[in-house]
Amino acid sequence: MIKNSLKIALRILWKNKLFSVVNILSLSLSMAVGVVLFTGLKATFDTDHFHPQLNQLVRVLTQETKEGQQTNWATAPLPLTNQLKSVSFVEKTVKVRLAGKHNLQTDKGDVPIDIKFSEPSFFDVFGFQLLSGNAQSLANNSTTLFLTEKTAKKIFGSTNALGQTIQFEKLGSYTVGGIIQDPPLATHLPIEAMLSISAAELLEKKGAISSISQDWGGFKSSAIYARLKSEGNLEQLNATLQNYNRKLDKSTLQFLAQPIEEI
Repeated sequence: MIKNSLKIALRILWKNKLFSVVNILSLSLSMAVGVVLFTGLKATFDTDHFHPQLNQLVRVLTQETKEGQQTNWATAPLPLTNQLKSVSFVEKTVKVRLAGKHNLQTDKGDVPIDIKFSEPSFFDVFGFQLLSGNAQSLANNSTTLFLTEKTAKKIFGSTNALGQTIQFEKLGSYTVGGIIQDPPLATHLPIEAMLSISAAELLEKKGAISSISQDWGGFKSSAIYARLKSEGNLEQLNATLQNYNRKLDKSTLQFLAQPIEEI
């Protein structure tokens, strides 16, 4: 029965070759587009969903008012972190300094690597995992560098990256002390390489990077994240942040908390 039905179907398709080809191609194209759209939507909605207690994670935003114009920035001044640490319903905070791309010098030429500076609490607040190394190296070690799996492979290939010394064009030499596992899902905070906040402070003293560690006006190059004790603390945090409004020479800064899920 099935064999006969198949024969009849093939005969009909063969008799109407052009019509059949157009329909088959249209169906194939529609399915392909559907798969692409579904994959894109899934990636969008899954972004950052590998972090634990996601509904308690927030990013601090800065609202800058200058000459009557208000601009929202997805960044915040590093000195604000000290204020947040004293807030009772804030469980953890983490500073992330965004350094941009710096040339890593290799035998085969320069390789641009995106650098971020952070601290041990980065691995407590977020779901990024260390495959090797100790997060406490980011507490006060200014010469230790963490690489992601992908970056380590790009630089060293199949060679073990741990213990290797690398040289950046303007930042100096560092030793690979840890490997960060590539995240299982997309993230708004992509990482290639990470140095400690203490390394950033040392580079500031040398004049290799701009001095923003204690500068409220340097908020465009740094980010602050926090994990709240409960999801219901968001409104309290936004009310508290109003106490830390800052007036600069030519602008005024206000702060608010954005749930990571809304990024």
